[in-house]
Amino acid sequence: GIMKIKTLLNNKNKRTNLITYGIVIVGFVALLLWLRHYTNHGVEISVPDITGLYVEEAQITLGAEGLQLAIIDSTYSQKTPLGTLLEQNPKAGSRVKQGRTVYAIQNARFRRPVIMPELRDLSLRQAESTLKALGLELGEIIYEPSTYKDLILDVRTEDTPITAGTQVPEGTVVNLHV
Repeated sequence: GIMKIKTLLNNKNKRTNLITYGIVIVGFVALLLWLRHYTNHGVEISVPDITGLYVEEAQITLGAEGLQLAIIDSTYSQKTPLGTLLEQNPKAGSRVKQGRTVYAIQNARFRRPVIMPELRDLSLRQAESTLKALGLELGEIIYEPSTYKDLILDVRTEDTPITAGTQVPEGTVVNLHV
């Protein structure tokens, strides 16, 4: 009698274990299927090129694809119009999921004023590095006869002399008479 009871209990335990394992496996498969749907597994879109666009245009372009825009930095470049986007991450053509944020660097909306430093009587090398550090562009280097080699004699924009302390817009082209 005791052996029959043990056999019945063992069979019942085996059936219960099999049912429990079955429920766990079905639950795990259901979880995987739900996660695949929830994360849009395998559903990707191509990131459009937003460089050269204004922020408002880029938001519309990205929004149409289900993407977001975040401006992370601003810098000044003479190569593109003020206020346009210079760089983006992820790059154009990258494959991403919908809802992704595209990070961008914007060209400044205006040129900041820079106070012209005293460049006269500096060496050409010092003047070049000073201009670059301030965000000014080195234009022509015009050599004139002098007893000193590579000494700055005059500073001009086009043909107009610039004195130290004058405010000029960032990116101004400065010609040096050496």
